[in-house]
Amino acid sequence: MLKKAQGTIVNNASIPGLKAIPGAVAYNSTKGAVVQLTRSMALEYADKGIRMNCICPGTIFTPMVQEFLRSAPEVDEILKTNSLLRYTLTGTESPKKLHTPYFSFAIERMSNS
Repeated sequence: MLKKAQGTIVNNASIPGLKAIPGAVAYNSTKGAVVQLTRSMALEYADKGIRMNCICPGTIFTPMVQEFLRSAPEVDEILKTNSLLRYTLTGTESPKKLHTPYFSFAIERMSNS
């Protein structure tokens, strides 16, 4: 990328990387670190023609999330008290739908060439 002075890097974080949720210190911290890494890299490499993006999706309806929703009796209480989770769990996306923003960020540079 540096040799060609062009390229795109798309990182994956999560909404808790932008707004912490209770009971998830390690998760919030690591996703926040990915967001800051992306911002820092964007500052370092923008003048070298390399774009950085970070996608922060909400809850993705994976088998793990499905199992959590089936097995956690306190889900209703969690949803009542946590607006961020309530929003993301009611607007869940399938993993297959998630590829669209990644490809659009990666391909945008190619279409501008």
